[in-house]
Amino acid sequence: MSTPSAAEVCQHFELSEAAKGLLQPELKPRQFLDILLAKKMHDDAVMLMAHAMPKREAIWWACQCVRLAKGESLAPPASDLIAETEAWVAKPTDEQRRKTFDLAERANFDPPAGFLGMAVFFSSGSLSLPNLPPVPPKEHLAAGMVGNCVRIAAVCQGGSRSAEFYPQFFALGFGVAAGQNRWKE
Repeated sequence: MSTPSAAEVCQHFELSEAAKGLLQPELKPRQFLDILLAKKMHDDAVMLMAHAMPKREAIWWACQCVRLAKGESLAPPASDLIAETEAWVAKPTDEQRRKTFDLAERANFDPPAGFLGMAVFFSSGSLSLPNLPPVPPKEHLAAGMVGNCVRIAAVCQGGSRSAEFYPQFFALGFGVAAGQNRWKE
């Protein structure tokens, strides 16, 4: 299986007009990501990374970003929700997927952690109740939730600090993509 082009990955989310002007058909996702980062087009870069990664890795990346941004201010239910999300990443069962979503729902999907519960729920399985016919989620819903989670995490301590977080977030993401930042099985 060949690596999709950046243009193929970007079909699944809305790029800014400025980013659209930089996208060339021959670019691979990492090449385009490097261009976006050099231009400090962080929102576009986050969405590209979230959509280019496998779902499990993308969700793990988002967990790490929220933990980094929120630090010690991460209190229940957000801390519980991240722990449940990490449990799903380590063992992605349907039971854990539903448990994570239920916790996010009880927390009123409060971002950024609430978006993790939605990303997990949209990652696989069925959106309907277990006793009803299955309704699979659209393929890129989880990636959209991951991207939104990471973007909100960057500004959750105050918009002026987002520039501080983005380099750290992308370093985490590159580590996840390279298999160096992994969860415990």
